[in-house]
Amino acid sequence: MDSGPRVPLRRLGSPTLLGLALLAGQGLEGTAAWASSPQAWRVYGRQVLQACRSASQLRQPAPAGDRVDLPDRKGRLTSVLLLRGRYPQAALAGRRGLELCLFESASGRARVAEADRLLGGSGSPGGDGSTR
Repeated sequence: MDSGPRVPLRRLGSPTLLGLALLAGQGLEGTAAWASSPQAWRVYGRQVLQACRSASQLRQPAPAGDRVDLPDRKGRLTSVLLLRGRYPQAALAGRRGLELCLFESASGRARVAEADRLLGGSGSPGGDGSTR
């Protein structure tokens, strides 16, 4: 499978982006990646969103911000996307929730974890903080 589109990337200087890079387990050295086309990025963006929505446990998950792409030393991407939706469990009464999605371009696999605490929420509705 293709490792995703390649475009020149700006240096990741923001502490938040650096934190997300460490969270995703990606090194920041040698992060040069080169482009296919703007259309390839749009296709990749749709692929990320579809995979993250499929992996989500939320009802009607939607992006809560822009995707962040974290290249590894070989130019493969792990993309991070914050999703917003409502918890389907009856005990949570349709409460709004957040999930963090990590999409690995090399495998096409998305993993999600409850993320209400990222924005100062009260904690995990599931209680264990595990990824799905």
